[in-house]
Amino acid sequence: IVIGYFFWNTDPEITYYQLVSRIFLLAMVWTVGYFNARVRQLSDQGTNQYTLLVSVTKEKEDVIHRLTNLERDLIAAQEEKQLFQDELLKGKRLLDTLVQHYPDGVIGVLNKDMKYVFAEGKGLEAFGLTAADLKGNDAVIGSGAELKRAFRGESVSFETIIHHDSYTVNAIPIPDARDEIHEI
Repeated sequence: IVIGYFFWNTDPEITYYQLVSRIFLLAMVWTVGYFNARVRQLSDQGTNQYTLLVSVTKEKEDVIHRLTNLERDLIAAQEEKQLFQDELLKGKRLLDTLVQHYPDGVIGVLNKDMKYVFAEGKGLEAFGLTAADLKGNDAVIGSGAELKRAFRGESVSFETIIHHDSYTVNAIPIPDARDEIHEI
């Protein structure tokens, strides 16, 4: 019989993913009967540190080792996912800041029904509009012919008149993950 120690720490610094993966590991091993165990608190002074005393047969030690590696891989994957999410949010904040402060213009996204799904920029103020005023409403720029070219994959630029003023409109296709164009 091999005696091993599994250190359990419910310290507030432990990440959520580490805690969940440790609970998962214990539940998996315990429910399939790979070991007999008992939990003993390390200190009587109110700490949240525990030792799990484990009795394991040599044949099953390899299974527990693989499960421990699985736990380590799960924690690493969750931490990597968190890094990607942090980078994604950082990029979104940057884009939001740039678009909201786009001077003397409007950046808008239209769907195939020619309705705004997004609109931002300082140019909205000139018309007394907000992004919420445009979202879901029909496009008020140019003719459908120019915009339909953008939906076919072309980048187009044209002049349009709004309230007796001339504006340059640049429409570019926005492909999705499958390279299909549903928005410009």
